[in-house]
Amino acid sequence: MNKPLLYLIGGSICILALTLIGILIYDGNVHEEEVIRLPNDMGSYHNSGYFKIDPRTILMSLETGNSDVFMPLIGDPQKIPEISNLSIYWTQSDFFRIAKALGLIAWGDPMDLKDWSVYYIYFDCECGDPIGLYSAYITYFKPVGNSYITRLIAIEPYFGWVWWGDGLSYSQPILRKWTSIDLAGAKITADDALQLANRDIKANFQVADNKCGVMMSSSRFDPKNWQLKIYFGPDYTVLYKVNLFTGAIIRKTK
Repeated sequence: MNKPLLYLIGGSICILALTLIGILIYDGNVHEEEVIRLPNDMGSYHNSGYFKIDPRTILMSLETGNSDVFMPLIGDPQKIPEISNLSIYWTQSDFFRIAKALGLIAWGDPMDLKDWSVYYIYFDCECGDPIGLYSAYITYFKPVGNSYITRLIAIEPYFGWVWWGDGLSYSQPILRKWTSIDLAGAKITADDALQLANRDIKANFQVADNKCGVMMSSSRFDPKNWQLKIYFGPDYTVLYKVNLFTGAIIRKTK
């Protein structure tokens, strides 16, 4: 092989290596931007607002076509006391029905999963019977040009408020694109995952009063699984992974 050809091959390899290093550095900086301003953190959004809701009637109102369910919230939402004599056992679809109605009020946008992807979703709930979810935080994203734009919806029925936030954008990575949680195609909803974990808990653990706290989420970093952190007390936690598509369970005692 002659020297000019060797120089050409060597130069091409150097250019490719430098290009790859540049891409990795760029993607690293973009990831750092995402970590500094977490899309699933309410504090990251300066463009935001609260509405008051009546958790006792909102689902029935929406089911009958009445979308006039959001009222101006006066005062500090963080000082609103928890509503007493209320038991919330909602489903994933219940929370998305509220998110759709809120999206229409806040943005004139129903936040359809055909148009928006889910970056992160979080539920508070508890094991035991009856099964249900009682608060939700949903972070959406959409590619626009070379960026992602995000929106966050929080629903806290026990405190009678909902919250929306928008106005954030993030540069798109070149290699490590954001991966959405395929809730539309998933076979296992959050309430299904809670049911599956609850059965395993009943079969393998003794729980005082048949109750324990549950924090459940899925995110773009592990979009094929529901992550459940189950608290039996201050010193005992059980972690579950439930596959969104098969229902397969992995349990880890901590």
